[in-house]
Amino acid sequence: MVDDRSILRHQGLVTASRDLHGDRRLSVGTSVATKDGKATFVETQTARSEAEHSYSYTFKSSPLPVTGYASTIKVVPKSDGVSTVIWSSTYVPDLGKEQDAREALTGIYEAGLATIKAKFTK
Repeated sequence: MVDDRSILRHQGLVTASRDLHGDRRLSVGTSVATKDGKATFVETQTARSEAEHSYSYTFKSSPLPVTGYASTIKVVPKSDGVSTVIWSSTYVPDLGKEQDAREALTGIYEAGLATIKAKFTK
C-alpha cells in the first residue's frame, strides 16, 4: 500500500504539499502544488483501507476542468511479489472541455502509474 496522503505528491508531480489539518494519520485535506508552481490542488481523503489496500479521495479544488471528481486507487495482489494497481475515478467535465479534462486526467494517471511502477519494479 502506498503510504502517502497525496496521490499527486506520490506521482512526483508536485514539489510541495501541506496537510491542512495537521494530523498526517487522519489527513482529510492536503494542498499540493505542481512542480512548475502553476497549479494547486486540494484533495480530501474520503476512505482508506489498509486491509483492502485502497485509498479514495476527491478534489476539493483543482485547476482541471471538472467537477465532482472522486477517485480510488487499489492494489490487488496477483502472485508472489506481483500486484495490479487499479485506479478508477468519476467526474463531470466542464461543458465544452470534455477532451481537455480527459487528456489532463489521462496524463496524471499515466504519470502516476509509471512512477508507482518504477518505484516498485525490481
